[in-house]
Formats: sequence, structure tokens, C-alpha cells
Amino acid sequence: MSTTTRKSQQLASMDAGFLTPSIALYRTSLEALGHSELTVRGYTDAARHLAAWIIDSGLRLEEVREETVDRFGRHRCRCAGARRWNGVSKKYARRAGRFVRFLADRGLVAQATAIAPEAVPPTIIDYQRWLSSHRGLSERSVCRQGRMIKRLLPTLGADPLIYTAAVIRAAVQAEARGCSPSQLTTVTSALRGYLRFLAASGLCRPGLDQAVPPVPQWRLSALPRYLPTADVECMIASCDLATPMGLRDQAALLLLARLGVKQPGKGTPDRRRKGTPPGRAEVRATARRSWSGLRSRAVALRVRRGS
Repeated sequence: MSTTTRKSQQLASMDAGFLTPSIALYRTSLEALGHSELTVRGYTDAARHLAAWIIDSGLRLEEVREETVDRFGRHRCRCAGARRWNGVSKKYARRAGRFVRFLADRGLVAQATAIAPEAVPPTIIDYQRWLSSHRGLSERSVCRQGRMIKRLLPTLGADPLIYTAAVIRAAVQAEARGCSPSQLTTVTSALRGYLRFLAASGLCRPGLDQAVPPVPQWRLSALPRYLPTADVECMIASCDLATPMGLRDQAALLLLARLGVKQPGKGTPDRRRKGTPPGRAEVRATARRSWSGLRSRAVALRVRRGS
């Protein structure tokens, strides 16, 4: 028997009481929406758990509100059904909240207090409509794009006709103070798309999307670009020249520090000149380039192979 089936049987033993018929209707509605059996089971299990908790708490159906779900999410679970966890996750509580909204839609519990939506500028509404119809973005992505652009409006201004390159850069710099580079990359991408939409609609000057500065986010960009000269000299001096490995390490470091040549690794073709004995590498300076510290045009470095 799988873990999911066993957990479902444990939750099924919870007494939903007077909400049992409502949970049956809830299951039917979920199946009508085309959800899989696993999804339906997860939502109905959470609804049955909420119903059992409501009964144990002595609540009446007319007392159930959206706030009841918050209390359910914070309760220390001692409900029947041999549930192994003492708490309720946020995802689990959201599933229970969907059941409460199902009851509210059917007039069994009070409707949640409607929150007045924030005013959204008409240009952002038109841009979101364009993203949905022409770009095929999901509702969640469209809402996210609108939120990010709305955050920039206090600096950008409400009138797109007054947008300039300096204003756009100032808005991005102000946003950069409160978010990470990855988040800022998403914001600048949304801003470029918004500016292109405004330009195509004749609401702002064309080409302003080029004024959005790129966000430097190179791989390993937090590492120092180079070591100071003093640190390099200390590293070279730390090699023990009394041992073969110390000689090898110093030779490799000198190649890196003085000549900028890296030691051949796996997969690097062997480009020794004909006649060069094994374990011996030859480095030559060209006529057009010289390196300080070399006494001759050819320097042979003895490196023990395999050590």
C-alpha cells in the first residue's frame, strides 16, 4: 500500500460530521473540473480535516469565516485519524481554504469581505491585456508583470510621454537598492517589454527600451578578478624547493604568473617539439613579444610527469 493511500485512509477516518454531505458535493465539483484522482483526494482530505477540527473546536457552520482557516493553519494537531504531523503546512491550509470558499459560494458560510482592488493605470491594463492575448502568458505571469511595472511608476511617472533615458535609469537604480540581481533582471525585462508596447502604441518615444541598463550577473562574478602581486609572490615563495613536488608547483605557478601559460590538462594535445625528451616542456618567446625575467629565448622546465 502506498504512503499516499495510507495517509488518505487515515484522514478518511476523521469525522466530518454535518459537513459530510458538503464534502461529497465538493468532491463532485472537483472531479467535474477535470482534476486527477490524486488532486481530488488531497483537497478532500484537507476539507475533511478542517471539518473535524471545526467540530472539535465547537464552532457552528455560520461561525466559519476566512479567518477560521488561519486558525486552522496555526492549530497544534491532535485530531483523530492517527495523523503523524503536529502542524499544518501553508499549502495544506490553502487547500482547506478552498473548501471554505466552496461553502461560501453556496451560501452555507458568510462571504469573505471584499477588498477594494488597487487602482491600476490604464496603460498597464492595456499592456496586461496585450500580454494575455498576443503573447499567450498565463494569468499569473501577466499579474506579476503588472506588479513589477507598477512598482516603478512612482519614479517613472504616470505620463509615458515624459519618459526619458535618465528617468528610466533612475527608476532601475532605485529599484536595485531593494532587490537581488536576479529579481532586478526580471524587473528590467518587464520594463523593456512595457516600453516597447508603449512605443508601438504611440504613447512614448521609441527606443527607450534601449535605455534600460543591463544587470551584470556573470557566473562567479563575486570572485576577485586577479590576485595582488604581493599575494602571488608569497604563493610562489611558499613552494618547498627541496622536494620534487615543490619544484613542480613553483614551475607551474611561474608559468601562470609570469607567462600566462596554463599547465596542460586532460584532453590537451601534446605539442612538444620533435626530439623533446618525455617529462620536459619547452617554452619559447616570440620575436614580437618578450617577457621580463627571462635570460634566454628558450627556457626548459623540468616537470616530473605524473607527480
